[in-house]
Amino acid sequence: MLSVIVPVYNEEKNIDKFVDTTVPILEKLGNYEIIFCLDPSNDDTEKKIKKRIELDKSIKLIKLSRRFGQSNSILAGIENCLGDYSVIIDVDLQDPPELIYQMYHKAKEGYDCVYAERTKKVGENFLRLLIINIYYFIINKLSEVPIPKNVGEYRLISRRMIEYIKIHGSYNFYLRGVTSLIGFKSAKIKFIRKSREVGVSKYLIGSFKDATNGVLNFTSLAKSLTLLLVFINTFVSLSFFLFNKISYFNLYICLSFSIILILIYFIISYLIQINDVAHKKPSYIIDEKINF
Repeated sequence: MLSVIVPVYNEEKNIDKFVDTTVPILEKLGNYEIIFCLDPSNDDTEKKIKKRIELDKSIKLIKLSRRFGQSNSILAGIENCLGDYSVIIDVDLQDPPELIYQMYHKAKEGYDCVYAERTKKVGENFLRLLIINIYYFIINKLSEVPIPKNVGEYRLISRRMIEYIKIHGSYNFYLRGVTSLIGFKSAKIKFIRKSREVGVSKYLIGSFKDATNGVLNFTSLAKSLTLLLVFINTFVSLSFFLFNKISYFNLYICLSFSIILILIYFIISYLIQINDVAHKKPSYIIDEKINF
């Protein structure tokens, strides 16, 4: 069986088109299940999904008790899917479902993870692309495991990897980091990501949170910033002492203050995560499961 996990939030306009596009592809591959993981929405997303369930018993719904965010919705799907393989995909069709066929057959060659790498993102603005490139530069310079660039959540994972994710998923789940951390044999399929046809992304803030989780949980950024601060402090202090120029001191104050603020941000973030784990804060809570 192939499980397709679809996190959704306020996506009423995309449900029918996604199902109509994806089901014919899945039918070629044999048994399947489509699991919509719903952050409670204030539109008719839930109603649309339930109507499709009435027509197709291979479609399932996990409704969370409140909004837990995209990553935790994905985790809920992974921990409740039945497939030998699982595909994580967005509902807006920017990630083409047609790739699922290629991913599945690639995995059959002996790969535990097949991810989709974007060679181009149609309609993406320059500033966002710049921020993304800086993010991947930082995380791959400091991470203990390489995290593929230009790769989102869209990927196929094996049952073996699913079982390890259940063990190591934990709080502040970050799919891109966890799959890289687990390892196993991986492959990639390249594609051009289309622009959204309907609506705008509902997970922009969540994407920033996930990126922060990735930096916190999969890099040594805090330690590196501390070392950088020590280096700058030493260098600028010596320069100020040797040349006795006030401009160096002003530069030193500005740089040090900026880095201290960044460091404080990450320290506070770490402390919040430690507090969440200590209090066993759940990654998600399921309010309703349909068709399981």
